[in-house]
Amino acid sequence: ANVEVWNLREGILRTQLAAAAVVNDISFSEDNSMMAVAAGDGTVTVYETRSFTPVKTFTGMGQALSCRFYPNNKYMGIVRNTDTVVLQNLRNELDCFPVRSYGGGLSSIRYIEDLKNPEKIYLVYTSGKSLVLQQLADLKPNYSQQLESSVKTKMNEWMKMMDGESLEDYKIRVNDETR
Repeated sequence: ANVEVWNLREGILRTQLAAAAVVNDISFSEDNSMMAVAAGDGTVTVYETRSFTPVKTFTGMGQALSCRFYPNNKYMGIVRNTDTVVLQNLRNELDCFPVRSYGGGLSSIRYIEDLKNPEKIYLVYTSGKSLVLQQLADLKPNYSQQLESSVKTKMNEWMKMMDGESLEDYKIRVNDETR
């Protein structure tokens, strides 16, 4: 089985990725920098999307029915079978958190942020005839992503012209040496 990645705007095939088994699901990270492919042989392969080079492969994921990136791109939810989801750290294979659905019938998952408190994230899945929302309080934040975001924000602020600053003063403060 192959996964074809198309640029629909330009109508061109960007790449073809070989899959060892039937592809059950494809998921993109929130910032579209990563793509995951869940295959029926229990593998989930994560690709970076600039060149579609594999960056991580998880094996032994049961049927690998579905996969979803957690909102901060540090974890991925993988539906192993109809009663188990594994929340897998993308950087540390030893950091994984199983979630059991005792009613069975599990086939896909989603994440929902609490509108009043965006720090609270819920895992949403079906179990039997029920819809289950489970708060994910045990997952650690993606500190490197938070730091990178903070640095970008501060750099963007620094790069702006300050109130009362002349163009000449701005060019002295922000130049090739100080960037």
